[in-house]
Amino acid sequence: MRLLSKTWWAGAALCLAAPATADTLIVSNRGDETVQFFDTQSGQTLATLPAAVGAHEFAVSPDGKTVVGSCYGSGPRHQTPDQRLLVFSVEGKWEPRMIDLGEHVRPNDLRFVESQRVWVTSEVKQCVLEVDPTKGEILRALPFARPGGHMLAWSSQREEAYVPCVPSGEVVVVDTRAPKANSKEGQESATNEAVDPVLATVKVGRGAEGVDLSPDGRWLWVASHASQTISVIDVEKRTVVETLPTDGHPFRVRFTPDGQTVVVAHPGAHQVRWYDANTRKESGRVELPQGLPTCLAIGSKGRMAYAVCGPLKEIAQIDLVEGQVVARFATGPEPDAVAISAHVGAPQTNAELEGSTEPGSDER
Repeated sequence: MRLLSKTWWAGAALCLAAPATADTLIVSNRGDETVQFFDTQSGQTLATLPAAVGAHEFAVSPDGKTVVGSCYGSGPRHQTPDQRLLVFSVEGKWEPRMIDLGEHVRPNDLRFVESQRVWVTSEVKQCVLEVDPTKGEILRALPFARPGGHMLAWSSQREEAYVPCVPSGEVVVVDTRAPKANSKEGQESATNEAVDPVLATVKVGRGAEGVDLSPDGRWLWVASHASQTISVIDVEKRTVVETLPTDGHPFRVRFTPDGQTVVVAHPGAHQVRWYDANTRKESGRVELPQGLPTCLAIGSKGRMAYAVCGPLKEIAQIDLVEGQVVARFATGPEPDAVAISAHVGAPQTNAELEGSTEPGSDER
């Protein structure tokens, strides 16, 4: 297993030399409000950059070049509410910017719809927001009207959002085909209180939170940490087809890109486990002693999973084929949001960009 340090590697030359099979691992450290970029193949730290805020969840654009992060709240336990999104590019100049969501306090999970649109949960206002990260505008706010709507999955096939609600233990199905707020039809519908975008609710388990949708849009897996169950929902029928009893407080869920494997963080057991999506049987697990794994990301090829181990200040890289931890990436304090970009590289500061243009410059 590789033990990887926080060595500074600013080099554009390093990014260009990285093989096409590598990914960029992106981590938000809430403790010192930095964002780190790692080359997952070489293990090198590409950059550690100031963001002036800590992100709770990340979403990466389809082209892998833009990242949007939710600013849920500051402090070790998110005590002070926030209402912003952090937006930055994985290439070029490091220019992080903020989108203020106004009354929409405690934004949390995010999913890109296309390169210029993101769906975000607004937990306190109990709605999902469609945001244009380029313009910094809210396009739509669709109420789901239940407390504890923390996480989110979105179906491109059905144009529906799926929001597990922690207290009630149900998944709310939201119709995201409503007209845009800046259109005439959208302005009219926005004032019509009778319009309800909620299509259905599906009962799962207490503490429903972690959620992901299979790439083919057919199956929704939901982790309920209080009832210690994993529910598999047939999206078309909107019914639970199987409930998997488990332990270790299942917390976050991620499908591999081929849809064959489902990875689940079990922080109460200090484990990450993965399941065969077809048989719904556990196919592997790794122990992460004292790791308390929470947020997850999956490599672009689907073989590697990445788990945030906050108490250890590291990200564990897990080989799902070999069934073992193959590397650990050292982070800053309180690592939280994590994401993978198939675009290998990292942004650079002004000083780095200016240095790289000087004749004969070979600074790192």
